[in-house]
Amino acid sequence: MIAKQHLLIAVTLCAMPALASEPLESLCQQKAEEIQRQLEIAEQAQNRGQVAGLTRALQGVQHNCSNEQLLNDAAREVREHTAEVREREAELSEAERSGDAEDVRKRTAKLEEAVEELEASRQALQALEAAQ
Repeated sequence: MIAKQHLLIAVTLCAMPALASEPLESLCQQKAEEIQRQLEIAEQAQNRGQVAGLTRALQGVQHNCSNEQLLNDAAREVREHTAEVREREAELSEAERSGDAEDVRKRTAKLEEAVEELEASRQALQALEAAQ
């Protein structure tokens, strides 16, 4: 059964580039290659659910991806993470005004996490812009 599933996946993946009307744009090609690497790992681990999800993701990239879309998505993530950082900063300020040391500690940790996510999304956007 697993061998049949692997054969079906392999045939589907091999046929996909031929089905695309145009070659993938450079950023989309990179994204497709990363999904393909993850798919190979999932297949080796025999994780059927992950294989199915990654196969759908790869199909989506191969049929619906554009560099502009990837850049817009990355910019949106930066905006969302920026808003989250502002929200966490406001929560920390409120906790500091209340004087609750434990709440301040928790809010500081949440702010640090949000800042890390923001920095990661900024780096991802910069990498996409540089690769263009």
